[in-house]
Amino acid sequence: DCLSLQSPLRTAAQICQDAGDPQALAAALECLAYLLVYTGPLAEAVTAAQEAMELYRKGLTYASMVSVAGTLGFAYIRQGNLDMAIKVLEENKRIIDKNHYAGGDATLVRCALSTAYLEAAEQAVVTDRSKWLLKARQACAAALKQGKVDRTGWLLAIRSQARYEWLKGRRGAAQRWW
Repeated sequence: DCLSLQSPLRTAAQICQDAGDPQALAAALECLAYLLVYTGPLAEAVTAAQEAMELYRKGLTYASMVSVAGTLGFAYIRQGNLDMAIKVLEENKRIIDKNHYAGGDATLVRCALSTAYLEAAEQAVVTDRSKWLLKARQACAAALKQGKVDRTGWLLAIRSQARYEWLKGRRGAAQRWW
């Protein structure tokens, strides 16, 4: 039961903070944020992810910082804050690309970015929709490629690709991806 994990993760974060171990604290906050994205409350997920990112940044642990950025992006998406989600995710995508991160650290950012662009396309006025769909197409391709490297992201990537196909009006292709 995921909800039963919240309390031990909060306790672990407190122990790490009391011990003065910023890297362990960042890891505990990252786990807590990931869990809270799916179980709530979302505001607490955002706070935990932001704190973890800052600790990773201070510790020069950029790969881990990028990893938690994906969690933060999903939290913003679930809150309906697409502008912040896209800002955080695009910034961290640039870090991934610049540093050639290909492992699991890049997975959530790539998957969350495709999701954010698809949300933006669905919400866009007709004139902006094609711009968002182009971005979504590129992000979905990157997420699918990443899913081949890190299988934990494969299901998120194919879900995004199916949603992209659906929004493009290609129902058969969408159903095949689903």
